[in-house]
Amino acid sequence: MSKPNRQPLYHPRFYDRHIPAFVEAALDKRYGSLFSSIPQLGLYSLQNISTYVEWKQNSIQELFLYRRDKDRITVINQGMRVDGAEVQRFADAIFQHEPGTDKLCFHSVELIKQYQLRKKICLPISEDSVIDLPDTESAYLAALGRSLRQSMQSRLKRTQGLKHQTLPGSTIDAQVIERIIAFNHARMLAKQRRSAIDDTEKQRLLILARARCRGYDRTVSWVR
Repeated sequence: MSKPNRQPLYHPRFYDRHIPAFVEAALDKRYGSLFSSIPQLGLYSLQNISTYVEWKQNSIQELFLYRRDKDRITVINQGMRVDGAEVQRFADAIFQHEPGTDKLCFHSVELIKQYQLRKKICLPISEDSVIDLPDTESAYLAALGRSLRQSMQSRLKRTQGLKHQTLPGSTIDAQVIERIIAFNHARMLAKQRRSAIDDTEKQRLLILARARCRGYDRTVSWVR
């Protein structure tokens, strides 16, 4: 008796030097990371960026935007959790799809399952820290050490009586961004250092804030 012909469980698809229209919403749904979103990535050039989609039945398993530079493939979306086996499947597929490449680089990704990766795959750790926050303020305070918790509670007491206004991202005025940046400039000046946020970076922050943030006027708090 012959065995049934099983269909492949995963179906990779490449979009060479193209980002399809469905990718923006799909990235948000799959990873939920600002650093893996079109508004963030679009602050810089997306020219010659290609797309890799791994389908499992009718759902997207992984979605990587990448750039080729000679023998190197660099994935530009960051800040997501990926399965080591899925990274390896991508490596096998991309090296076959892009002849002459043998290096695959990610940045600021976390492997949620350990896997013995083959070939030249680089997953460097970022100097930036992206953490999952508790659902409530009280849960966050309870997770802190005693000294830091007391310090935070003291600072919160000093903010009592302050008022704030919630602004939809699309209506955020440039002056709100400028006030927040002024705090950064003052902090760096106190250290006798120059802030990296210049006029060009300020415009990028404004674009990103309007696309992905809610602004709290009269405070210095920002959330996605």
